[in-house]
Amino acid sequence: MKRLLLIAVAMFAASTISAQQTSSKNLIHVYGYAEREVTPNEFTLSISIAERDSKGKISVAEQERAMIEALRHANIDVETQLRLADSASSYFKRGISLTTTNYELKLNSSDELMTAMRALDPLALSSVELTRIANSNIEEIYAEMRREAIVDARTKANELASAIDQKIGSCTAINDYNSGNDIVFRDHVSMKARAIENRFVEEAAAYDAPVLEFQSSKITYSVQASFLLLP
Repeated sequence: MKRLLLIAVAMFAASTISAQQTSSKNLIHVYGYAEREVTPNEFTLSISIAERDSKGKISVAEQERAMIEALRHANIDVETQLRLADSASSYFKRGISLTTTNYELKLNSSDELMTAMRALDPLALSSVELTRIANSNIEEIYAEMRREAIVDARTKANELASAIDQKIGSCTAINDYNSGNDIVFRDHVSMKARAIENRFVEEAAAYDAPVLEFQSSKITYSVQASFLLLP
């Protein structure tokens, strides 16, 4: 009885391995791709305001009022686009305490960015730096690309199967190799934009509007899919 049981188990294992081998032979594996050109539509300026240690000491509060007035005059919605990042005091040996306040200004187009930079430049603030360039719709874009990539994989599988007079069946596996949604736009900023970013305002102002020209960034999405190969 025990011998018969062992034989049955061995036969079952052999049939399982055979079925797996047959199944793997009847699969077609393909890669699907999607590609897009994405242009940035979100920009963040980091603004630093420091109390000026001079004979006619200019306070942070005075500079803040001037900044807000200049931005409002440029039609920037400071209530929703400007936020306080942090504020700190520095103490020096002479017994002088100087305050530094940092702001973040969110802008929604390259034209608005240019307008804000031109409005802030005459104020001679401690620092105005372009620190973030992004696209607000990136999650939706990647979702669309995922669908496009798997459709592309199925199209390729169909083409390969039809070349040998066969058809494909259901999809048995999908592998998504995309690890993150970060896009680096900084390396794609044009020379005109770099002039502004590095605060060479005199040089940039010589150009006719629009001064800022951000190049699009190419992003890709890929998946691997397996389909049943039918007779």
